[in-house]
Amino acid sequence: MSDASVITDVSETLRAILDAHLNPAPGEPGGVGAPVTVTVDNPQRAAGEDLRVNLYLYHILQDESRRNTGPRLPVERTDKAIKQIREPLALKLYYMVTAFAPDGRTEHRLIGETIQALYAHRILDAAVLAGDLKVSPIKADRIQLVMLNQDLETLHRIWGNFQEALRPSVTYEVEGLYLDAQLEERTTRLVETRDLAIVPIPYLTEVAPARVRPGGALRLYGANLELATPDGSRSLVTILLNGTPNAPSRQSRGAVSLVLPATTKPGPVTLQARIGDFTSSALTVEVLPP
Repeated sequence: MSDASVITDVSETLRAILDAHLNPAPGEPGGVGAPVTVTVDNPQRAAGEDLRVNLYLYHILQDESRRNTGPRLPVERTDKAIKQIREPLALKLYYMVTAFAPDGRTEHRLIGETIQALYAHRILDAAVLAGDLKVSPIKADRIQLVMLNQDLETLHRIWGNFQEALRPSVTYEVEGLYLDAQLEERTTRLVETRDLAIVPIPYLTEVAPARVRPGGALRLYGANLELATPDGSRSLVTILLNGTPNAPSRQSRGAVSLVLPATTKPGPVTLQARIGDFTSSALTVEVLPP
């Protein structure tokens, strides 16, 4: 996880990049021709050192642009489950990098080599990440360095009240970092099969004749009127006459025949098709006096 060591891991990543560039193996480019010490400390020169580049972590902010990404983030997914964690804290780290040397010309060379090394690694690839940064499942698409254009007054404020005068310095923002909440993980099982059950719905479009006497025959037209149980032993579609079930005399996919009960009173009656809890829209037929 990206635990509290995330800040240390970033500092060590930057230190290792600078150390590899400023102290190259024989025959490799980079360096100033003499050993350079790379430190992670406040910007003060230690006694007895000739050449030094220092990383000074002077500010830490919450990354507002990466907040509220959701109460939980997925960190591991398989075919059957997904593991999620609480939303981590997104951070931005700010470093001042300072060059120290016995003379100004060498300091200028050192700060130039430093800027070149960090520019070449402005996107921190997995190969250069230190500690848990390399294996953490909580990370942005990329961790990147952004060189900041600080004015001289700001640099003096960062430098503070140290005894030495301001040396050649440059500032960087590191973004794309997460600090986990150290809270419980939750594993959610995924749906292994997705079956969509499509049930045809019966409906009525026409009734003939439009007028009928009690005991007369009616023919209802529509669709999906022949639906039955899988074994075909029982119809699933019921015809309602004024809301009361009425058994059809003949039934097919697109039509139903039924006899109007002899006891039906004159006047309009409604006819509907029902399956389960669904009832179709109604058709009206006029019942004539006997």
